[in-house]
Amino acid sequence: MEQSITTSVRIPVSLKRDLDFLALHQHLKKNQIIISALREYTQKHRVKRLQDEIARQCARANTADQEEAGWDELAEESWA
Repeated sequence: MEQSITTSVRIPVSLKRDLDFLALHQHLKKNQIIISALREYTQKHRVKRLQDEIARQCARANTADQEEAGWDELAEESWA
């Protein structure tokens, strides 16, 4: 099992009520729900950062390809 730490957070009263309701009706510990939600959130944002980086690298490669295309045109003109 992964090591854990104890931490505290402030949440709105309405969110605490929702958490209590879910824990009771899903027969889960509140801690389990919170950990699951945090894992889902962090994974979603980790994937988003990766997607953003892929898009950035593709745009960069596309720009480089366009710049190289200019050299091809110059080479063709020099032979004419």
